[in-house]
Amino acid sequence: MDGWTPLMAGKNGVNISTQSTKGGMNNALQLASIAGHLEIVRVLIKNGAAINVTDEDGDTALSSAAEYGRTDVVAFLIEKGADRDVVSDRGWTPLLRASSNGHTEVVRALLEAGVTVNKQLPDGSGALQLAAGRGHLTVVELLLDSGALMNLVDSAGDSPLIVAARHGQTDAVKFLLEKGAAIDLGAGRVVSR
Repeated sequence: MDGWTPLMAGKNGVNISTQSTKGGMNNALQLASIAGHLEIVRVLIKNGAAINVTDEDGDTALSSAAEYGRTDVVAFLIEKGADRDVVSDRGWTPLLRASSNGHTEVVRALLEAGVTVNKQLPDGSGALQLAAGRGHLTVVELLLDSGALMNLVDSAGDSPLIVAARHGQTDAVKFLLEKGAAIDLGAGRVVSR
């Protein structure tokens, strides 16, 4: 099998959902999804690649495509039945990854597919905190329009407004205040220099 591509191997009866033995536990579907190679993703799915297989961190092809902003791959994987609310070993969902990285169109596709908007990481951070803290204003707006809880606090007691303020995201702070964010929710921790 040395020198064979995943497609050649799949065409010749090799299990194309097999994990890589070098450099992690990625599989062909996940690698194609990360790179945004939609046509390869289509071929792999057509030839039986397991759509929800996970890598060593519990990430799926959908999780990875969402993290890297591969909107067309995300839409295709959702259409083919990928678990939209899959949670990695570290608590990340595709929506949390896309929101954190500011991938507006991926966030839109996931929300339209009906993902759970208020899932939280183990530290209590939700998609809204992640997007607000990084100044991804369009994502913040999409999340709020889809039912994200504006005053949801993380395990430190921080709301999206507090997170945005802490990270110097003036536009996000202004936007959240305009939308009615509670200003009296205190920061749960003190940052010292």
